Amino acid sequence: MADNKQIATDVLAAVGGKENVKAVTHCMTRLRFNLKDESIVDDEKVKAVDGALGVVRQGGQYQVIIGQKVPHVYKELCAIGGFGEQPAVDENLDEATEKKSFSWKGVGKAILDYLSGSMVPIVPIITVAGLFKVIQVIFGPTMLGMIDETSDIYFVTNMVYNAGFYFLPLFLGYTSAKKLGVRPVLGLMLAAVLIEPSLVALAGSENLALTVFGIPAPVVNYSQSVMPILLSVWVMKYVERFFDKHIPEALVTVFVPFLTMLVMVPVSLCAVAPIGYELGNILGNTLYALGNSGGIVSVLAVIALMILQPFLVITGMHMALVTLALAAFAQNGVETYALVCNIISNFAVWAMALAVALRVKDPNQKGVALGAFISGIIGGVSEPTLFGVGFKYNRCLKWVAVANAVVGVFVGVTHVYLYNLGATSILSLLSFISPDRPTNVIFAAIAGAIGFGLSLVLNYLFGLTKEQIEEGAPAEA
Repeated sequence: MADNKQIATDVLAAVGGKENVKAVTHCMTRLRFNLKDESIVDDEKVKAVDGALGVVRQGGQYQVIIGQKVPHVYKELCAIGGFGEQPAVDENLDEATEKKSFSWKGVGKAILDYLSGSMVPIVPIITVAGLFKVIQVIFGPTMLGMIDETSDIYFVTNMVYNAGFYFLPLFLGYTSAKKLGVRPVLGLMLAAVLIEPSLVALAGSENLALTVFGIPAPVVNYSQSVMPILLSVWVMKYVERFFDKHIPEALVTVFVPFLTMLVMVPVSLCAVAPIGYELGNILGNTLYALGNSGGIVSVLAVIALMILQPFLVITGMHMALVTLALAAFAQNGVETYALVCNIISNFAVWAMALAVALRVKDPNQKGVALGAFISGIIGGVSEPTLFGVGFKYNRCLKWVAVANAVVGVFVGVTHVYLYNLGATSILSLLSFISPDRPTNVIFAAIAGAIGFGLSLVLNYLFGLTKEQIEEGAPAEA
């Protein structure tokens, strides 16, 4: 693949040279030209440029899709054409220039886009937290036994891991606000309200009464949650937009943030955040009831949860099922559904990361995928793979679902049960050992192997487009 300077040179020539360019900027993936005459540009010539992934004519701009290296190509382009460099623009501005007819497919795409745009920027945080967990697992009591649970190393690695996930709403408050064009500091502040220490302490006490400006509010611990803050920021977008429109310009700096928070604190605490929390509970209760109904219904429920499990983790809704499953385990000493699917579905997720690491040519993306794979299979943390790999290469998630569907049939028919609570890494197979059912751990291992092998093959062969494989590849000598 051509280097950044060559790409910039060829693209500029293909759009009619610097004489045809009124202005140019860029977003996360595209060069955005305002051209004097778009009619003279041949799209096929632009697409033929080595390093150009496609073109879009939209919003009065001629956009050339470059991919993640676009900031570097843009810098070279400005130097070659003598253009003044501008800050990157928000890719969501395109949506505001288009009026689209309603469709359920469009709604689903918009939701996925919102989730992706909010989750992907926090991948480094999740990855770092996961790798600290890997250190703890490798050197801790479960593997090498070089450190015990009372050591400082164990304490610090656990602290960093917990920080990454406990403050997840805070990180998402910032990224989701940026995604929607809301003031990021307001997203941060609203998330901070949801995990404020006195609210968390109240949720853990016997006194569960809370009113916000006289309005009763459910007392919930929103730490490590996803949906409450994502829903809250989405609502805040419209509240802030209203005040931006109606507050005099001289008063905007102070009163728009103040009035937005004045409205959003009660709206979020009393309605929106609890709704997000309850969405997980409703889904959890429904699936758990199906999983324990017996017969063909139970097998179908296992298949359904195996398919859905990665997506439940993405939205944070899996915690409702985990809570129910832990209660069942404490009472019965065995878990037959949620934790089983939670653990075994991870094998297909880990394989997705390995397949991407083996397939893509960009060294940076190889490193991200390989780090996610190690975080999962050794540290037992699937979020780096789901957020860092799955959202970027979302076609891979489809093949993970296919692999897990096949595994779900096997797990449902063979009645794989969980007899111990332990690691969620490769060592999780030890949790399926039972003196009364010696074949149980064998079936669990076979299920994991099927999921891993099938997901690895399917994602390697079909998970990535040609452009995704080649994107960011080192230039040939």
